[in-house]
Amino acid sequence: MSVALACFSHSPLQLGYVPPADRAAHDGWQLALDGLAGWVGDYDPELVVVFYPDHFNGFFYRSMPSFCIGTEARGGIDWGGQPGPLDVPGDIARDCIAAVRNAGIDVAVSHRMLVDHGVTLPLKLFCGGVAARPSLPIMVNCNAPPYPSFARVRLLGEAVGRFLAGLGKRVLVVGSGGLSHDPPNAGPAMFADGLPERLIEGGECTEADYDRRQARVIQAGCDLAAGGSPCLAPDAGWDMAFMETLERGELDAYDDAEDDALSAVGGVGVHEVRTWTAAFAAMRAAGRYEATIDCYFAVPEWLTGMGIMRAEAADA
Repeated sequence: MSVALACFSHSPLQLGYVPPADRAAHDGWQLALDGLAGWVGDYDPELVVVFYPDHFNGFFYRSMPSFCIGTEARGGIDWGGQPGPLDVPGDIARDCIAAVRNAGIDVAVSHRMLVDHGVTLPLKLFCGGVAARPSLPIMVNCNAPPYPSFARVRLLGEAVGRFLAGLGKRVLVVGSGGLSHDPPNAGPAMFADGLPERLIEGGECTEADYDRRQARVIQAGCDLAAGGSPCLAPDAGWDMAFMETLERGELDAYDDAEDDALSAVGGVGVHEVRTWTAAFAAMRAAGRYEATIDCYFAVPEWLTGMGIMRAEAADA
């Protein structure tokens, strides 16, 4: 048995929608991502556990859980994704749900989870494809306020990590989301004119719906790079400080963080770093580890602070 970790910024704009003016940042990011894919391939995980934020694609305000584990899942079509089932081992998912609940974390359950780029991008970019390996999606609500506290997210991760440590498998834990970013029409902006009905009742978007939503984000990236966007720029100082706390193992550093204060610095999308906290908490609960910051680039065209971290079990 072993557990390894990969956390990465999943901005879909990295897929060629908006090429950065800073070519060195683009090339450096791609080099780090290729290195991550090679590392994951060498590790050859038997299970990939993805802590991810939904972006109002599978979960809506009619009933919005803080945490949800899927026993079955399929990928959606947002950002050019290909719809199709993930290889979710239902027995492991159900056992994980039981273990987390026994640890005092009331996690919701989905027997037909629809996952978006929060899951499909890491599976596609460094795990071989959305169904290439058995995977377990765990949704952490980071985009529909009110959010679960960092302390509760930590406890969720620890419960999952203790469960994974007993599986007897090579497990890769992924934290997908963040770092600082401020996408349009998110956070408090959703409430400016009353909450849209779609965000309450839900319903799967069509390709035309996604085209309209994604065009706003693409334009926001172009405008930010040109200096004419109301979106906050990525905050490299905040991002590096956050990653360094994880590297040092200070996983409780943000337990008392106030959501509005975080949004004011890192944008409304910064709350997705909860997935990184959950992933590192799972890693720590599974045993001693050594963590590294592989790379960091602030890329305004992608609206996001782009970072990658890895962790491996430490020698006893």
